[in-house]
Amino acid sequence: MIGALNTALTGLQTFAGKAEKAAGEIVRSSGDVSQTQDAAPASGNASLAAPITGSPVNAVAPVPGDLEKAAVDLKLAEAGYKASARLVKSLTNMQDALLDVLR
Repeated sequence: MIGALNTALTGLQTFAGKAEKAAGEIVRSSGDVSQTQDAAPASGNASLAAPITGSPVNAVAPVPGDLEKAAVDLKLAEAGYKASARLVKSLTNMQDALLDVLR
């Protein structure tokens, strides 16, 4: 029973790490929107040149498919984490039942 619990806890740690990695990839693939810079109009006449606002500074262009892959990875990590949590709950219920028999 201790081996099964160890397996479940290892699964929780593994899938939490995978979820964190996938979430980071989602943030990176959506562009670095936290560092934006408002650009001033190119000419002195503001009515002729529309300012470019919110353009990312030092942003890496996202690779097509990265966001989708990261979202799928996040959902898989979520499913794995839930499965590991269910195993912990089942082991807890089994331990409680065993202790009830011994009382």
